[in-house]
Amino acid sequence: MTEKTLNYFEWQFWASYAMRHEKVGPWQLPTVRPCYTMPKGVTGFDQLRPKTPKDLFVHWHSWDNEFETIWRNPQKHLRRLQEFSGIFMPDFSQFSDFDFPLCLWNLRRNRLLGNWYWENDVEVMPCATWWDEYSLEHCLDGLPRRSLIEVSNVNTCHTPESERIFEMGLNKVRDVLDPLAIILYGKRLKRPFDGPPILFFQNSHYTGNGCSYLNEEQLQLIKET
Repeated sequence: MTEKTLNYFEWQFWASYAMRHEKVGPWQLPTVRPCYTMPKGVTGFDQLRPKTPKDLFVHWHSWDNEFETIWRNPQKHLRRLQEFSGIFMPDFSQFSDFDFPLCLWNLRRNRLLGNWYWENDVEVMPCATWWDEYSLEHCLDGLPRRSLIEVSNVNTCHTPESERIFEMGLNKVRDVLDPLAIILYGKRLKRPFDGPPILFFQNSHYTGNGCSYLNEEQLQLIKET
């Protein structure tokens, strides 16, 4: 392989970076480190402004094209992200409407980017994502146990079937990862959850100021936990 060819694949696929990371399971997913820093509030990467409070976590729950640049050039926004309390692991989309290779490609990208930012002094909260029953067999491979774990139901619970799959995923996260708490971004659950505390952040695109915070009841729950 020529140097030109090698550089092309490195730029497109992070080839050598992926090869030197520990991977587990039949899908060879990169492992992810735990996070113990509880977000006070969150804001979207596409909502960052000069006056955005820096004591927030940054999330990626918007259209993928809003943050595709971090895959092509993660250094471009590194210094900016280092100013915040942390970030959720990037979330390139995985939907049941996508074919499996596309979902797996985006899942791989999310893991690699999360590791890269962690290695470059950014606090990264692991995110659990799944898209159908089959994906639940291995999509949690490599995620840490006894950590804070973020999940999102933005654009995923529009039908009874999609709600069922989301609830199955939550139960799988509980049983496999035994998280300290689950950070839910998007919409509140319709039914009680038998598991660790679920701390809810409203979709920051609908809050008016681009930020979403825990309410007093949830802050008290954190103290008690």
